[in-house]
Amino acid sequence: MLDLVPSFPAAQQWDVPGRDVRRTGSAKTTQWGLEMDQIIQIIGALLILSGFAGSQFGYLDQRSWTYLIVNALGSAILAFLGWHERQWGFFLLEFVWALVSLWSMYGKWRGREPRIAH
Repeated sequence: MLDLVPSFPAAQQWDVPGRDVRRTGSAKTTQWGLEMDQIIQIIGALLILSGFAGSQFGYLDQRSWTYLIVNALGSAILAFLGWHERQWGFFLLEFVWALVSLWSMYGKWRGREPRIAH
C-alpha cells in the first residue's frame, strides 16, 4: 500500500487517527467553503451563459432588459469572487463586463437603445 505521509517525524504528527485538524475559514480549506464558492461561481456563469445562449439562438434580444440584467448580475457575482480570491485578471474581465452591462442598462433607462454587435 502506498504511504502518503512523509517519513519525517514532523509530518507524522498529523497522521494521528481521530486528530481534529482545524483550519481557518479564510484559508478555504473547509468543504463547505469550497462547495459554496463553486455553487456561486456556477450561478454567475449560468446567468451570463443563459443570456448569451438565448441571444445566439434567437430567443433573447441583446438590447432587452433580461439580457442586460443577467449579464450585469452574473458578471458582478464573478467579479466579486475574482476580487475575493485575488484573481486579478479574472476580476478585471468580469468587472469591466459588469460595468459595460450597467452602462447599457443606464442608457436604456434614459431612452437610448444599446447598440448590438454584428
